Amino acid sequence: MAEKKIEKSRQEKAIEKMQKEDEAKKEAKAEAKEEKQAKPKEEKPQSVEKKNVEKKPEKTKTKKVTKKKLPEEIHTINLRQAYDRPTSRRAKAAIDVIRNYVYKHKRKQAEISPELNAVIWERGIAKPPRKIKVRLVIGPDTVTVYPVK
Repeated sequence: MAEKKIEKSRQEKAIEKMQKEDEAKKEAKAEAKEEKQAKPKEEKPQSVEKKNVEKKPEKTKTKKVTKKKLPEEIHTINLRQAYDRPTSRRAKAAIDVIRNYVYKHKRKQAEISPELNAVIWERGIAKPPRKIKVRLVIGPDTVTVYPVK
């Protein structure tokens, strides 16, 4: 029982210590707040007159907004690897084949355009095209893949 009392007293001491630290922090915050309120803001003297100097009108620079044309490449991707999969997964596999091809050749992540997705899924999940001709638009950190029309 003596050990339990000792443990409790240690715990109680630790709790009291934490409470004192919290109170000290609160007091410090309150003092800092009071100091901010006590200091009046320094006002700029209004009696100083500005000299009447004529300012030249500022020239506005007009920048021509031109869209930078991103580099493009045309590739033919063979989708035969998709046909190694079960018929219930071939279209999904074809998308994976395209993503892997782009990463292998460009070392960037591929974004599949909705148009390309529609071309792959056109004949259903079981029969994606065997080959597909795509246009790769190379951006700063991704490559967007479109079908060639």
